[in-house]
Amino acid sequence: AKVNVSYQNVLRSGLTVQELRMLNFSELKNFLGYGRTCVHDKKVTEYKERFQNMLPLSVKEARYEIKLLKSDLKILDSIRKELAKHEERIISYARTTRARFIIGQIKGVSDLAAARYIAMVGNIKNYKSAKQIYSKAGLCPTIKQSGSGQGTGGRISRAGNAVLRKVLYEMAYSVIVNEPFFKRYYKQLGSKSGTEKIIMTANKLNRILFTLMKNKVEFNKKYEPHDAELE
Repeated sequence: AKVNVSYQNVLRSGLTVQELRMLNFSELKNFLGYGRTCVHDKKVTEYKERFQNMLPLSVKEARYEIKLLKSDLKILDSIRKELAKHEERIISYARTTRARFIIGQIKGVSDLAAARYIAMVGNIKNYKSAKQIYSKAGLCPTIKQSGSGQGTGGRISRAGNAVLRKVLYEMAYSVIVNEPFFKRYYKQLGSKSGTEKIIMTANKLNRILFTLMKNKVEFNKKYEPHDAELE
């Protein structure tokens, strides 16, 4: 179901390759739904080059292929509508749990992401600290043995719930993009690799989500909450 929206606009239009080639840059940009900003100019150029390099079918063959593609898009739309209904049910149920204290609190943490997080975590009362959740996700750094003793390695353990790990990683990436508080934190991590910084942001986000649910408080960007104590 992850079909590029701009590409869907092309498929839904019913235009053949020859007709698409005739569109000038501005016409193609509007046609793809990118508006007047210059942010997507590179993508528009890529599409224009792609259309030029396509081997055109005869008009009759092209119309037939377009008809089939439109039929597939109708099926895709139907699946998406059904999926949206199920997602709404999941979110509605999440609002009856401690997830209600994190839904709508942080830019980048969607209602569905919050619902998925609590579904993987379960009853928050079962945890004494956010670290237990982080460990459950397999995001804790590995322990390296050496002659001089033990130390933490740069890699995560991955010995945990893969779905929870994915949810935390995706939420971390999203808050870095959408929430200034986490964007600043990400930049403060300096010269570490992008993956390391996202994982560290996931750790911070997890601590904050835990605290919000445990203490039933709102997200405060002015300070970093510490792990909540078990009630």
